[in-house]
Amino acid sequence: MPSEPNSCRRSKLWSLAAIVVVFLLVFRLEYWTPMHSDDYFYFLKGVSLHATLSHYLHWSGRLVADFVSSALLGLNSHFLTTAINAASVVALAWAIACMPGCALGRRAADTGFHPTVFLLVFFLYWVANPAIGQTSLWIVGSANYLWTNLLLCLFLLGFLRELRSIADDAEQGKEKGQRQELERGRAWPRLAGLCVLGLAAGCSNENTSLTALVLTAFLAWRPWRERRDARLWWLVLAFAAGAAVLLLAPGNFERYQSMGYHEWRHMGLAIRSWDHLYRRFPNAMVQYWEAFLVLILLIGIGPRCGRDVRRYVALFVAASFVANLVLLPAPHIPKRAMNGGLVFLLIAVSFAAYGFLAKMDGPGAWRTANPRRAPWLPAVLTLVCGLHFALIYGFMYYSYQATYIQAQVRDAIIRRGIGDGQSHIEIPDFYFPALLRERHRFDRFFNGRAMAHYYGTQATITQYKVRNPYSFSVPPVRR
Repeated sequence: MPSEPNSCRRSKLWSLAAIVVVFLLVFRLEYWTPMHSDDYFYFLKGVSLHATLSHYLHWSGRLVADFVSSALLGLNSHFLTTAINAASVVALAWAIACMPGCALGRRAADTGFHPTVFLLVFFLYWVANPAIGQTSLWIVGSANYLWTNLLLCLFLLGFLRELRSIADDAEQGKEKGQRQELERGRAWPRLAGLCVLGLAAGCSNENTSLTALVLTAFLAWRPWRERRDARLWWLVLAFAAGAAVLLLAPGNFERYQSMGYHEWRHMGLAIRSWDHLYRRFPNAMVQYWEAFLVLILLIGIGPRCGRDVRRYVALFVAASFVANLVLLPAPHIPKRAMNGGLVFLLIAVSFAAYGFLAKMDGPGAWRTANPRRAPWLPAVLTLVCGLHFALIYGFMYYSYQATYIQAQVRDAIIRRGIGDGQSHIEIPDFYFPALLRERHRFDRFFNGRAMAHYYGTQATITQYKVRNPYSFSVPPVRR
């Protein structure tokens, strides 16, 4: 067997090194992120069929996210839980970086992974994220806004690979009987697995499921129109079934009625639309300005791209807009809900960056206008984004280390109060000593009742605001 070229081996080593370094960077902050907010509730909920069904009927249709939340916390190992969650961040960046290769590579089997694209995607995911602490470091938040997007991207990977496979069959001019035999022997088992993945991805997050449903249906239409190939429609139907389970859940309607929003419900459609289109929607899109800037530079400065690449970039940019537009019916849009729009935009960035670094043939190829300049642009942008990431990460490293110590202080206060038989236990709130932006914090919601159940006490647990970072040697100062 011929030996592997040195350049190929070096590329694989760089790819592995990039993945390992990113994992270690994320894991450090993941491990320092304490249990907080809804983590206690979902730990207590568990993954039993009764608890899952009750939650679905009375609170939320996010079966996948709610199951992942309880399953991760139910491991009862902070190290293992945070390691798995850190791996999901790496997997999301990997899936986004591989997507252009699956869609536009020489063959459907190509992944087209390039460490530069992977790092660019990861850095942008971090620096342009509207709420990185809530979407990717908080366990329950990650289950709702990271894991759901990971499932969606894995499904899109399979979907685009299947779309490329259909195009390969057409280009190779296979006979009808031979193509049908190939489908029965190889394609259908793969499609069955993708249907299961599509069902889970559809039942993930409201705005991304609606957006991806429209996107996949649009992409499936062309093979059906030109070749009457219905393989992709099975995937679309599976995804639609998952989306229906999510969106039509009785718990969604019950929660909407129980949480108030009387003023919002009594607003007319015209007023809601005006408020969303002229205030909430622009505010959501401007959160991604770093990603938009990189995309504009890649398209504006770089070489002219082929038709298929332009089409995919345009489709996923449009998907980013749609993902935030469909939030119109929502009475309240937390910044973490904008994570789906960012993921779609990063897929567009991945397609744009991939063209500089991959040698592609066919209609999706980039025709390089200046071959000496073009390959350097993604590397320079990755370096700049990496420096921005390093600045943000440095502040987060210091702050999250402090909150990790504060969590131990809070735990000691609660256990001492339980041991002393106190009926009311008061603990200090978390204090973030230094962060560049509010979006870098984890969630600040406090659920004292769930925390008391978690510790197995009948005492009421409350918290008070503080004005300093505290530890076992530095007491908290009440604000």
